[in-house]
Amino acid sequence: MQPLNRQETDLILDLYYNQKKTFRDVQKITRKSPRDIRNVLNKVEPERSSLSPSSQAYTMFIENKTP
Repeated sequence: MQPLNRQETDLILDLYYNQKKTFRDVQKITRKSPRDIRNVLNKVEPERSSLSPSSQAYTMFIENKTP
C-alpha cells in the first residue's frame, strides 16, 4: 500500500469539509479505504477523533456553540 500523496489528501479534505460530501461519498469518489480517509481527517482535527459524538456535543454546549 502506498501512502497518500498531497493531491489525494487535498481532495479528501475538499470533498469532506468544503463540498460537505458524506464519508461514503468520499470513499466512492477517491476510491480509498475508510482507514486512509479517517487517518487524513484525524490529522486535521485530532481532538475530534478521540471524542464520542455525545462528548463533542457537550463540549460544544459548554462553549456556547450551536450543533
